Amino acid sequence: MFKNINTCEVELTKYLEIKKKVFPRFYFLDSEALLDVLSNGNQPTKVEKYLNAVFHSLSKLEFLKEKDPK
Repeated sequence: MFKNINTCEVELTKYLEIKKKVFPRFYFLDSEALLDVLSNGNQPTKVEKYLNAVFHSLSKLEFLKEKDPK
Protein backbone atom coordinates (compact mmCIF):
# COMPACT_ATOMS: atom_id res chain seq x y z
CA MET A 1 0.00 0.00 0.00
CA PHE A 2 2.83 2.43 0.83
CA LYS A 3 4.44 1.68 -2.51
CA ASN A 4 1.20 2.65 -4.29
CA ILE A 5 0.92 5.87 -2.30
CA ASN A 6 4.51 6.73 -3.09
CA THR A 7 3.90 6.07 -6.79
CA CYS A 8 0.85 8.36 -6.71
CA GLU A 9 2.83 11.13 -5.04
CA VAL A 10 5.63 10.88 -7.58
CA GLU A 11 3.22 10.95 -10.52
CA LEU A 12 1.26 13.84 -9.04
CA THR A 13 4.47 15.82 -8.61
CA LYS A 14 5.39 15.15 -12.25
CA TYR A 15 1.92 16.27 -13.37
CA LEU A 16 2.16 19.52 -11.39
CA GLU A 17 5.63 20.22 -12.82
CA ILE A 18 4.23 19.84 -16.34
CA LYS A 19 1.47 22.34 -15.53
CA LYS A 20 4.05 24.78 -14.13
CA LYS A 21 6.10 24.53 -17.31
CA VAL A 22 3.02 25.31 -19.42
CA PHE A 23 2.08 28.29 -17.24
CA PRO A 24 5.15 29.45 -15.26
CA ARG A 25 3.15 31.69 -12.92
CA PHE A 26 1.94 28.48 -11.26
CA TYR A 27 5.41 28.29 -9.66
CA PHE A 28 4.14 30.88 -7.18
CA LEU A 29 1.57 28.41 -5.84
CA ASP A 30 2.25 25.52 -3.51
CA SER A 31 1.11 22.06 -4.57
CA GLU A 32 -2.13 22.16 -2.61
CA ALA A 33 -3.14 25.53 -4.06
CA LEU A 34 -2.22 24.43 -7.57
CA LEU A 35 -4.37 21.31 -7.24
CA ASP A 36 -7.25 23.49 -6.09
CA VAL A 37 -6.81 25.82 -9.07
CA LEU A 38 -6.60 22.96 -11.55
CA SER A 39 -9.61 21.14 -10.14
CA ASN A 40 -11.76 24.30 -9.97
CA GLY A 41 -10.48 26.12 -13.02
CA ASN A 42 -13.94 26.32 -14.56
CA GLN A 43 -15.31 28.05 -11.43
CA PRO A 44 -13.48 31.41 -11.25
CA THR A 45 -14.97 32.47 -7.94
CA LYS A 46 -13.41 29.42 -6.24
CA VAL A 47 -9.89 30.19 -7.48
CA GLU A 48 -10.08 33.95 -6.98
CA LYS A 49 -8.28 33.63 -3.63
CA TYR A 50 -5.09 32.62 -5.50
CA LEU A 51 -5.04 35.60 -7.87
CA ASN A 52 -2.62 37.62 -5.80
CA ALA A 53 -0.15 34.74 -5.62
CA VAL A 54 -0.17 34.30 -9.40
CA PHE A 55 -0.63 37.94 -10.45
CA HIS A 56 0.93 40.17 -7.79
CA SER A 57 -0.92 43.32 -8.79
CA LEU A 58 -4.31 41.62 -8.90
CA SER A 59 -6.28 40.57 -5.85
CA LYS A 60 -9.91 40.62 -6.89
CA LEU A 61 -12.03 40.35 -10.00
CA GLU A 62 -15.61 41.34 -10.57
CA PHE A 63 -17.59 38.65 -12.34
CA LEU A 64 -20.61 39.52 -14.40
CA LYS A 65 -23.25 36.96 -15.25
CA GLU A 66 -24.23 36.60 -18.86
CA LYS A 67 -27.83 37.10 -19.76
CA ASP A 68 -29.64 34.01 -20.95
CA PRO A 69 -29.85 34.05 -24.74
CA LYS A 70 -33.43 33.62 -25.88
